[in-house]
Amino acid sequence: MSAEPDGLSAFDSETAPRPALVHTRDVVTLPKPVTASSAPGLSAIVWVAVVLAAAAAAAGMWAYQRFASTNKPASLTLQTTPPGIQVTIAGKPMGATPLTVSLPAGDYPVTLARPDGSERSLSVTLAAGGSVVQHVEMPAPAPAAAALTGSLHIETNPGGQVVLVDGVARGNSPVTVPGLSVGTHAVVVQGRDGALQRTISVEAGQTVSLVVAGPQVAPTRAGWVSFTSPVALELRENGRVIGTSEAERLMLPAGVHDIEMSNDALGFSTSRRVTINADRTTSVSVELPTGAVSINALPWAEVWLDGVRIGETPIANFSAAIGAHEVLLRHPQFGERRTTLTVSTKQTARLGVDMRTP
Repeated sequence: MSAEPDGLSAFDSETAPRPALVHTRDVVTLPKPVTASSAPGLSAIVWVAVVLAAAAAAAGMWAYQRFASTNKPASLTLQTTPPGIQVTIAGKPMGATPLTVSLPAGDYPVTLARPDGSERSLSVTLAAGGSVVQHVEMPAPAPAAAALTGSLHIETNPGGQVVLVDGVARGNSPVTVPGLSVGTHAVVVQGRDGALQRTISVEAGQTVSLVVAGPQVAPTRAGWVSFTSPVALELRENGRVIGTSEAERLMLPAGVHDIEMSNDALGFSTSRRVTINADRTTSVSVELPTGAVSINALPWAEVWLDGVRIGETPIANFSAAIGAHEVLLRHPQFGERRTTLTVSTKQTARLGVDMRTP
């Protein structure tokens, strides 16, 4: 019976040769880089990708520019005659004319309201980045009904004489009696040496003038004279004011009268000999002289005077009748400008406008 190995024999001898340790390493094989020479079709693919990317960028830029251009605000300028008209755009109050606002492109309802409550409506179409100038005439509305009364103005030479109308004392001359009913009225002028009685016809909405000349009041036949003039003129006889050309008519004693007509602001003065016929109205038409007009604009503009085209700026020494004239300047890019120019005989009427300024 063999002997059992002791516990130590169960272990290898320290002197026995040991088995060699083998170290292993996993080797990873990477794919070989692909080059143009190794893949002939790759170059074309790369260029196609570059072209598509550039096209996509260009399309994006075009779309952005189109979006930006279509969303660029527009400018709207509103001018009115007279100014100070309240403006409402698309139901929103915007202020009083003259007015310039910036709005997105589109169609807008515009309401112009006068202080008396009358309104005017219009529609404005604004293009992106564009500029629109609108000038609107807003004349005062016609009266709803003709006046049922008139007035009477009485002057005497010398003044301070008592005036009665229909038997009622109205004061001392000169005096204006308003609110007289339409029709005939009895006028009595009481002077130191007597009394003058006249029957005067009053018309609706008009002022009739009665002028009594001479050191004493004496009955005499009379007629009327009316003046037609583009501008207001002061009327004098023998240095004494007898009225203005704006009166419907003036009453004067029958006979020959030398009447002086003048407008100091315009440097105009002239005289006319007028024959007054009893119980008739004599009409006198006044022709005005001309003055010089010079108009310039930046950068330039076409010019209309009272609706008639007179050329392009600069315009120098253009001849126009004295008085107020409406001037319209128009530029294809900067729109329109309207203004009033007063011409006189005193000096050249000058107008300069910067069309680039709203």
